[in-house]
Amino acid sequence: MKSEEFRKYSIVVSCFSRAELLDTCLNSITLCADFEDYNLIVLHQTGYDAVARVIESYSDRIDATIVVNSQISTPIGNINWNRFATYKIAFDLYDSEFVLGIEEDIEIASDSLSFLKIVHKRYGNDRSFRGVNLGSIAINGNSSEYNLLRYGLHGQAGTITRDTWQALPLNVIEKNLFDFPLDSMFEAYLKTGFMVTPLRSKYLDRGWGGTHAPKDSLDKHYLNVQESFINEENDDYTLTKSAPNPSWRYDCAIYRKSHNPFYWVVYQISLVGLRTKVEFILKVSSKLSNLFQKKFQSPT
Repeated sequence: MKSEEFRKYSIVVSCFSRAELLDTCLNSITLCADFEDYNLIVLHQTGYDAVARVIESYSDRIDATIVVNSQISTPIGNINWNRFATYKIAFDLYDSEFVLGIEEDIEIASDSLSFLKIVHKRYGNDRSFRGVNLGSIAINGNSSEYNLLRYGLHGQAGTITRDTWQALPLNVIEKNLFDFPLDSMFEAYLKTGFMVTPLRSKYLDRGWGGTHAPKDSLDKHYLNVQESFINEENDDYTLTKSAPNPSWRYDCAIYRKSHNPFYWVVYQISLVGLRTKVEFILKVSSKLSNLFQKKFQSPT
């Protein structure tokens, strides 16, 4: 049984229909080393009694359960609203230093929460630090190594810091929850700095039954993540010296501080697109970012 005090770190899980996968997800979270140092917040969008029963079975390990009806008429709108609401609760009510968002079809490695604590402490005073992604498709290296990447948020399992949350244009994002994926509205700001990313994946993705992912369980995305996944404990973690070329997506690049000014310009362009809801402007900002990032993808 966890203490009744608010802890410095939070995990948020939004769930709707996949009870069996949710059970696997929550089990992997609660078995993690250092789980006791985290608040666990679950948002349940009603509609499936089996999901409610799974949540109830973890009630002694869940700090807060929020039950909501569908808020928006589209699946992506509800996904956005649910995740945004849990962020607000974790940051504004629980005053969390960082928040790990996990989708209900994700299983995380047993060292994930200790890894997050260590790297957040290590980079917490770096003004370019935006958060941590837990996924990878690399198959070389070991589970104690990580990269600093210029990339957006892995919605499957990733953290953002309190400083990142407070720097985001939250009022603009909230007005656009109906229109654009939430992680895409975060991306331009996140790319003004870096995301710590393990060399080997710290999650398994079983999202092929979802609404915004490949449908085929044999899709290369799922197979690559599975091949990269290592579930083992580590005492410490080191920044990889080999800096292998990241291949998560073609615009994923090794972080270089000297490139920050360019990405701040791209971010300002994206803000204009969000505020005006002109999708063409958002596409221009994304294209500029992707072209620049692709050019400098290979480390030197």
